[in-house]
Amino acid sequence: MATIEELESLRWDLRRDCVDIIMAGAGGHIGGDMSVIDALMTLYANHLNISPETVDDPNRDRFVLSKGHAMEAYYAVLCHEGYLDLDDVKARFSKFGSPYIGHPNNKLKGIEMNSGSLGHGLPVAVGMALAGKMDGRDYRVYTIMGDGELAEGSVWEGAMSGGNYQLDNLCALVDRNRLQISGSTEDVMKQDSQEERWAAFGWNVLSIPGNDVQAIDAALTLAAETSGKPTVIILNTVKGYGSPVMEDKAAWHHHLPNDEEYARSSPISLPIRRPSMANKIANRKVICDTLLEAAETDKDIVVLCSDSRGSASLTPFFDQYPQQSVEVGIAEQDLVSIAAGMASCGKKAWAASPASFVTTRSYEQCKVDVSYSNTNVKLIGISGGVSYGALGMSHHSAQDIAAMSAIPNMRVYLPSDRFQTAELVRALVADNKPAYIRVGRNPVEDVYTEDECPFQMDRATWVRRGTDVTIVATGEMVRHAVDAADLLAEQGISATVLDMYCVKPLDAEAVIEAAGATRAVVTVEEHSPFGGLGSMVAQVVGEHCPRPVKCLSLPDAPVITGTSPEVFAHYGLTGEGIAKTVAEFLATSRHRRCAAAKHRTLPFKPSLAYTKYAALLFHGNLRHLAVARSLSARLSLIWRKEWEST
Repeated sequence: MATIEELESLRWDLRRDCVDIIMAGAGGHIGGDMSVIDALMTLYANHLNISPETVDDPNRDRFVLSKGHAMEAYYAVLCHEGYLDLDDVKARFSKFGSPYIGHPNNKLKGIEMNSGSLGHGLPVAVGMALAGKMDGRDYRVYTIMGDGELAEGSVWEGAMSGGNYQLDNLCALVDRNRLQISGSTEDVMKQDSQEERWAAFGWNVLSIPGNDVQAIDAALTLAAETSGKPTVIILNTVKGYGSPVMEDKAAWHHHLPNDEEYARSSPISLPIRRPSMANKIANRKVICDTLLEAAETDKDIVVLCSDSRGSASLTPFFDQYPQQSVEVGIAEQDLVSIAAGMASCGKKAWAASPASFVTTRSYEQCKVDVSYSNTNVKLIGISGGVSYGALGMSHHSAQDIAAMSAIPNMRVYLPSDRFQTAELVRALVADNKPAYIRVGRNPVEDVYTEDECPFQMDRATWVRRGTDVTIVATGEMVRHAVDAADLLAEQGISATVLDMYCVKPLDAEAVIEAAGATRAVVTVEEHSPFGGLGSMVAQVVGEHCPRPVKCLSLPDAPVITGTSPEVFAHYGLTGEGIAKTVAEFLATSRHRRCAAAKHRTLPFKPSLAYTKYAALLFHGNLRHLAVARSLSARLSLIWRKEWEST
């Protein structure tokens, strides 16, 4: 147990450690860290029945950081309590391959659950508290949420359950600093009165000064003494508390101090490290610029955001066309359904949200409200793939192509650069069908030029034409595929490069033509190996023009921590990595063909015979299974002969 005097001193040390971690990793949600660190510190010092030695004890208290953005503050507290080593965290935070990512990672000692996707913490905590009641255990469960997070419907579903089951072993804390990414919570999505709302769900409500250590300590004691209902503590805090340059400023939600700000924020003397940024325009900015241009003459265009206008580079649209802009707060399901409702009334709705959330949390809304209802909603998945970097697996979208492609009537697009993005957005503005557009967070190297950007809606772009191998790529991988083709040319290997920006509908004709003119096919995508571009291309090639197919992708596992270039290099998704894989694949395929050539037995005339038997087999004009099997065997042999002759 720590005295109030000890806690008053400790909280400044922990703020120093928190800033230390952020500066070492060149990024973090610093403002929210500063507002919540007093509550985290007091909870761990005086109220949580857990220690580094009892992390596996079934009777331990549980804590879930639902406000996953405050991870740097959580690291500082966990290090002080002996769960983690501060020097190790500072040395490795946000670095390539590090477990110290920007959101809670339960592979680390003392962390119960992965979090980062907002709105999950309270329902998970309800489940933990219910399990404790069922097992007759006396442990307590705590969770800390941000106030912007309370726009998520799942929070209030959890609140309803907690009150219904009278979970007096559950305590929720709300960091009520009244600021979120887009500004004041009351401007984004009004929340007052929080006290009345929670009371209506059957909770014991305590509202306190959230940066007052003594008040926090007393409130946590009262919560533990309350019976028959769960307790929520409204922490009325100041964002950036303790720093004159940060306090009560929304801009410090996610900001790395410059030299002057750093000197005024902390006594620490660490070098300031900032990630380098190429002088290119991000695709998300191009989307905004193109919509601004279209909105000059089309007042039916509306843009909707889920507290993501800054992340989506759509702030200029909100500023210039406030009457055509809708902010729903951190509520992705609400975002999609509102967009669909507006579209059903004649609006051209463009709804932007992080790709990881709009394609998972809002999946049912995308399916039913947008696709099945055929509403004119364009879903913009920002920061797609692994472009959120060290924020970790909760913020990566490696399954979105498969998920959205599986929905009938939903088109899926991954533009490769800024010029193609502009062409795509102009084309989508002109039609009235649903679509999902995935773009990365960071600028990418150009594939095309302003004067030469061939574009045809729903048709692949032939970037290179070759004779040895076809490389089919989408999104940011197209640039790397082009680089690979250049490197392969130096080895005497001629590569076709297809820019498949239209993953659905897939341009099957282009795939068949390219595969038919080369010896093998390689697909490249920033996606899971299942259900994405590779799966679709392999299906087309296998059915219409069998060739060896190699699919390059992210692994079927949580992606390693790192920046996009680091991750791509690790998984061989760079020009060099792709070229190496292609060369090895061609060599292996050639060896297999040579081995198969020793077993040729049938002298069929390939083209005519293959066409004849394929027509019989695939049109189902067969009366007996034995005949079908015979024809299948003949087709296999014919194809072997065709392939060996190439």
